[in-house]
Amino acid sequence: MWSQVETIYVHIRDPNGSEAVVDTEVDKLLNDFADQDSIAREVRLVGKALGRAGRGEKAMQLHEYNVETHPGAVEAMWSQVDMFAMYVGDGNDLTAEDWAVADVAVEKLLSVFAGNPKLAKAIRQVGKRYNAAGRSDKAVELWGMNVDNSPNNVDAMLSQMDLIYSYIEGNDVNDAIVDGEVDSVCPAALT
Repeated sequence: MWSQVETIYVHIRDPNGSEAVVDTEVDKLLNDFADQDSIAREVRLVGKALGRAGRGEKAMQLHEYNVETHPGAVEAMWSQVDMFAMYVGDGNDLTAEDWAVADVAVEKLLSVFAGNPKLAKAIRQVGKRYNAAGRSDKAVELWGMNVDNSPNNVDAMLSQMDLIYSYIEGNDVNDAIVDGEVDSVCPAALT
C-alpha cells in the first residue's frame, strides 16, 4: 500500500504529470487496499497532498470518501476537519453561502464523530480556524461546547483558555465575563 501511496505522490509532484494518471493511481489505492488497517490515514494524507497541489475538488472527494467509508477512524474525523479548512481557507472573500457550507461541515463533524475520543481536539482546532477567519461567535460557541461536554479533557481546558483570550482580545470585553471564565478554568488556584 505504501508503494502505491508513494507512486501517487510522485505523480502529484511531477510538473508534467497528468491528472488522469493521478486519478487512476488513487482509484487503485482505494480499490486494491481498502481492507488495510491504515487506509483511512493514507487516504487523508493523499487528499491533503492533492489539496496542496491545487486539486481541491479531488482532495474533497477523497476526504468525503474517508468520512463516508471509515466513520469510526480518527483519520476520517480529521478528513472532515480538513474539508472544513478547505471551505474556509483564510476566511477572506467568503460569501454567506460559503460560510453555510463550512457550517454544515462542522455540523457533520459533530454528529458523525460524536463518540470519537479525539473530537475535543478537532473542535478546538475548528474553533481556532473560525476565530482566525473572523467568526469569533462560532469559535466561542464551539469552545464553550467543548468545555461543557468534555470537562476532563486537556483540549477542553485549552478551549477554556481560548475563550478567555477571545474575551480579553474583544473590544466589548466585560471583566465579569473574563473573571467567570478564569474561575471555571482553574477554580482550585483561586481558593
